[in-house]
Amino acid sequence: MILGATTVWSDEVAVAAPSATRTAQEVRMDRQTVSVKGRLLCSGQPSTSTQSRVQLVNKRIGQDDVQKMYPSKDGTFAVTLVVESIAKMTPQLDIFTSCNAAPAQCRLITLSVPDRYVDAANPYDVGSLHLETRLDDESSC
Repeated sequence: MILGATTVWSDEVAVAAPSATRTAQEVRMDRQTVSVKGRLLCSGQPSTSTQSRVQLVNKRIGQDDVQKMYPSKDGTFAVTLVVESIAKMTPQLDIFTSCNAAPAQCRLITLSVPDRYVDAANPYDVGSLHLETRLDDESSC
């Protein structure tokens, strides 16, 4: 049945018809959490806040939920995003970096976070990412 719908009987078949109003009990917002950690390297050295930024994003229609942060001096990062939504979270990790980019430009690397890490006890560990490697599907930012 469609959320917030009422059932209408027509020719012995139940059909869901949208309701004009919804009560608070019909719309349930679920709190969802996802965490990602890792280490960013550029030419074997830690990629710090002067070179890179990470953001954890939940793409939604009309609105994106975003949590931004910079890696520490050793290139490590840990970012958590908490969302209240009726829709299932579909997180991705965006990495903005100037490593191996033309002067005054940056590269955007996007990694999907597996569904099993939404509301998981442990963060998704992407390990050490060597940013000098160019990926076919990365873009400019």
